Amino acid sequence: MSPRSHSSPSSSTALHSRLSLQFCSSSGYSSPSPSPSSRKGRFSITAHAALQAVLFDMDGTFADTEPVWLASEASYVQKRGKEWGVEDALELVGGSALATTTKLIEKTGSADTHDEVFAYLLDYLMRTIEAGEVKMRPGALELALELKEAGVPIALVTSSVRPMVEAMLKHVPAGLFDAVVTADDVASHKPSPEPYLLAMKLLGVEPSGCVVLEDSMAGVTSGLAAGAAVVAIPCVAEIEEREGLNWVESAAHLDLDLLGEIVAGRRVDYRSV
Repeated sequence: MSPRSHSSPSSSTALHSRLSLQFCSSSGYSSPSPSPSSRKGRFSITAHAALQAVLFDMDGTFADTEPVWLASEASYVQKRGKEWGVEDALELVGGSALATTTKLIEKTGSADTHDEVFAYLLDYLMRTIEAGEVKMRPGALELALELKEAGVPIALVTSSVRPMVEAMLKHVPAGLFDAVVTADDVASHKPSPEPYLLAMKLLGVEPSGCVVLEDSMAGVTSGLAAGAAVVAIPCVAEIEEREGLNWVESAAHLDLDLLGEIVAGRRVDYRSV
């Protein structure tokens, strides 16, 4: 099936920019990344051998794609003469493609099939990624490179489909992730633990030695249910308090030493007051 066309480049870019400012930037989670030396000086923590792997969510945690998802949904709805509000968008953060397309069909009364709606969204997203308009989240790539250099296995675990993930991975060093789990690889998506459990199996590690980095409630629930330590890094949607959950404002506040402390049982909360 051929992808459907989306908004013109100028209008899609403007919508993406507005959503980026409205969600991530206004919440304070897009602050500049401190240098590795400043991170080390801040925490002064010794790395722990207990850290077996770090598992990154993609949308909103590793890559700043959440505003693009929201813009694609808004574009679909507005082309059909309907309104798409913030509340509508936030309901879908971290969820599956089926949940998204179902919501859009219900909202618009569209006769499109789920596959047709998703083709529209994916076309919008792929064009935005290929145009180089999607950046990495603050500190995320730097942290992944630090872990890679230290020999700590890392995985990308996402509810996005493989074509979108492969397009995004073209913008990072080849072979950065030791395992990649997409929506196409599992029967149950987040908040099910299946995606993270599969990643752990592919890496050959135990849940107790893993740290999951997430920006959504569905992802946090998935990581905790898989038995990992979880660090919440809010971007678009609010995340509820959960027992044992760690909090930072961005991946720039994390490093090998602190992740080792977290997997060893330390709980951190570095949210701004």
